[in-house]
Amino acid sequence: MKEVYIDRGITQSRIAVFEDNKIKDLYVENYDNINITGNIYIGRVENIVPSLGAAFVNIGIGKNGILHIKEMENADKIKCNQEVIVQVIREDTKDKGPKLTQKISIPGKFMVLLVGSDYIGISKKIIENEDRKKLKEKAKRVYVDNYGFILRTEAQFVQEDDILKEYLFLISLWEKNINKAVYIKPPRLLFDVRDFFGFAIREYIKGDVEKIYVNRKNDVEMIQNMISQHLHKKCEVISDEKIFIKASAIEKQITEILERKKLLPSGGNIIVDKTEALTVIDVNSGSIKTKDCKKQYILNTNIEACKVISEAIRLGNISGIIIIDFIDMTDEQERQIIIETLTENLSNDKVKIKIYGFTQLGLLEMARAKKGKSLYELILKQNSINTYTTAYVLKLIENQCLKVLTHYKKSRIPIKINADILSEVKSRFSYFISDMKDIYGIEIHFNPSETTEYFEVIKKKVEE
Repeated sequence: MKEVYIDRGITQSRIAVFEDNKIKDLYVENYDNINITGNIYIGRVENIVPSLGAAFVNIGIGKNGILHIKEMENADKIKCNQEVIVQVIREDTKDKGPKLTQKISIPGKFMVLLVGSDYIGISKKIIENEDRKKLKEKAKRVYVDNYGFILRTEAQFVQEDDILKEYLFLISLWEKNINKAVYIKPPRLLFDVRDFFGFAIREYIKGDVEKIYVNRKNDVEMIQNMISQHLHKKCEVISDEKIFIKASAIEKQITEILERKKLLPSGGNIIVDKTEALTVIDVNSGSIKTKDCKKQYILNTNIEACKVISEAIRLGNISGIIIIDFIDMTDEQERQIIIETLTENLSNDKVKIKIYGFTQLGLLEMARAKKGKSLYELILKQNSINTYTTAYVLKLIENQCLKVLTHYKKSRIPIKINADILSEVKSRFSYFISDMKDIYGIEIHFNPSETTEYFEVIKKKVEE
């Protein structure tokens, strides 16, 4: 049974997909460090560097985005101060701005609209030739000139009319934004593809989801209405005390993902080390009791590691170059088993992955495309492996206060909080206290402390 928990927070929001009470997918966003991949901007060309074949475009986020000139419309006529409509296809990094494109795509639940294209495609995840053929026939019947599209996996479970309805809606949405662009002075966000609820329903509420839990009671009706437009089956939307169980499961999962050392069932472990250039994962064995089964034990431990590694990569949203040092295997057939096992475990990943195989040193090389920020960036402060971001700390406070309100019926809650964190709350998250009162009716009273690591909700002294 699949369930989804949508936790809309004040400083941080999460989406978790539960299957048989285990988290299979996790999405986190901070409102002070939000993912912008997919967002569409009207920008201004600030600089052109022919030797790099790139234009640097101001989209209003601080760092100029990078747009390859060869991808631009009328590339030979590009000039500084020119207005351009661009879409972010890769997040910015410490040294580089976001990567941009003028090949605009708008995601829906059943398709991805390709603006200015005549391409019609089918998701590669739909494997059966007969299914692909039927969808291709449907696609040709609904196609409109200058608006190509790629049908997503959910398209195989709906009628042609549903595909057409969404197709025309996405075209209309884009044309409204184009008309709006005439009156907007760059740089400015033109279209927010990552609207939280729209993103949650589009990417995570599939036909096999039976229940949706939400943390805010007043969001239930809105989500029900949004879902009714996309799903044919009834999907129960709930906001009750079970949300605390779901929230606790998410916190536990986040803690486990961020742990450097992860245990394997056999007694072995993996060590995950992230650097700016790449991620290195080391697989270690437990104690081997007999030499006779050493070879089989090593293979089994490496197979176990494939599952744990794939979860760490997917749930932690680790991207870029990944090097895995499995326990030494000299048999080429065994190495192939590991490649196939890892490939299978990563098959449900939404992000593009390439496994290159083993090097001469016996290290497995792979790469995962960057899509949004990693969990490490959202939960831990930069250049720290054990200090939480203030956005995450405030989310923990929000959830604990909501639990106190529900279980103790208390709405005035004093909280001891680290003095440095409180200083950052006042400078960057000054809205948090007022939002807690407006949204939940909870009055927070922060008391600075030099000895408290993060915070402490004082339950016993709570008074109305």
